[in-house]
Amino acid sequence: MTTFFRLNSEHFKKQGIFRVNGDRSVIEELGIHLGLGDFSILKRFVDKPNEVANFLKEILRELTEPVCPFENYEFFRDLERNLNPDQKLRKVV
Repeated sequence: MTTFFRLNSEHFKKQGIFRVNGDRSVIEELGIHLGLGDFSILKRFVDKPNEVANFLKEILRELTEPVCPFENYEFFRDLERNLNPDQKLRKVV
């Protein structure tokens, strides 16, 4: 799923990519295909980044554990506040 955005990095420049709601029926269709392991469906969504972003947000909301563990929260918070993007990447990697 994240590969979709890496391969189509121009979508990150779209304002509100993770805020604008996508078409619910299209998001459900995407979920069905991805649930069956059919990742080739993402090729049909190159012009529908909001639907992919909405589906990704749904997955993240349903996680039982946070992506950023609580014990690492301050580390990541401080990265956001104090470093430019290049410095952040070097610090995390």
